[in-house]
Amino acid sequence: MWLRQQDLEEDCRLACLGGLAPHPEQHLGILKQRLVDVFVEPERMDLLGSSRSLIVLAIDGLAYDIASASWAPDLLAAVSSTFPSVSSAAWLTASTGLTPSKHGVVGVVFEDEAVDGVYNCYLDQEQSHVRSVSPARAIELGPWPTLFSELAAMGVQCTAHIGDLARYPGRWSRAVTHGACVVNPPVRQFGKHSIEPADIAYIAMNAVDHTVTSAVPHEPALVWAFLNFDDHIHLNGYDAQIVSALRDLECTIAAWVRDGHSVLAYSDHGLVPTHSSQRCAMLMEWLNDSRLCRSPAGGAGRTLWAYPKPEHERALVERVAELAEPFAHVLSREELADLSLVERNPLVERRVGPLVLIAKDAEFPLFDARYRYEHGSLLMQEMLVPVALWRGI
Repeated sequence: MWLRQQDLEEDCRLACLGGLAPHPEQHLGILKQRLVDVFVEPERMDLLGSSRSLIVLAIDGLAYDIASASWAPDLLAAVSSTFPSVSSAAWLTASTGLTPSKHGVVGVVFEDEAVDGVYNCYLDQEQSHVRSVSPARAIELGPWPTLFSELAAMGVQCTAHIGDLARYPGRWSRAVTHGACVVNPPVRQFGKHSIEPADIAYIAMNAVDHTVTSAVPHEPALVWAFLNFDDHIHLNGYDAQIVSALRDLECTIAAWVRDGHSVLAYSDHGLVPTHSSQRCAMLMEWLNDSRLCRSPAGGAGRTLWAYPKPEHERALVERVAELAEPFAHVLSREELADLSLVERNPLVERRVGPLVLIAKDAEFPLFDARYRYEHGSLLMQEMLVPVALWRGI
């Protein structure tokens, strides 16, 4: 049974921080086992209908309320994202069932003693104060068992159309799709520049169509496709282009359902309006000052990990609190653990800094000055994501 959105919000609301924590039961990490169970005991599940094939659409950046306003599936449930509510952590959690504290990807950038500075999981490289860049193979980064590897071991044909993930060909993206037969997009369609939502949807629908029409009839199959709406939303928000692309997707989904396929769509996080300020710029100067901090700031989006040198930690925390408390929660790693936002284990100790900042509202430092919308913190629209189901006929 899925909890209602209202019950989910009530169960995971953090009164002290004014946001939502990951729900203990209805969160992205449950999807792996639910999708595996579909093929083990389909009569006990409500996903496949009369079908033995499942199309899964992984839509980056889609908030629950936008999906609810745009789609009319057979089932629409809200689940909570990870903390932090960022793609690097959330997609890996959905694929492996592991929390960020377990798989260790606690953002895009984080410190680890295995590298001299901080590590960027998208680039699979070290980044340091002196801007040296080198491979970081000593970092622990999977692969772990995924829904694809477990289904493949059961004889289910698993295909992953990775779309824009092809821009990040390191161990992180490989860990997300570990065990699937990976299909790269045409090289010219995904490059350094983002493309429009309608084109993203069109490319994904064509790729899935090609796979499902060429599959062996009645063979158990899962076809997964990644759609990156996130880049567009960062710049434009949930505009008419996003809504139009979602409605086009549902038209194609209806055709897939008529052909006997069940379709499930889910997301990693939502986005909220965000802007920087002069005091945000000053904050980042402090957190990236090599005289005060042993490494540059890590995290992702609207959550920051800071790594002060021990001899400067107390003074820096006081300065940061005075400057940032009007727009950010200023916490310690131990306080995060007390709130059950992270676990107490060696990975968290190594990677989450002793000084943590989480956005309270719209004002927060931006990693990209062009962005008008961002994610990573605990606000409801960032934390609630959809799981939508259209059952095959």
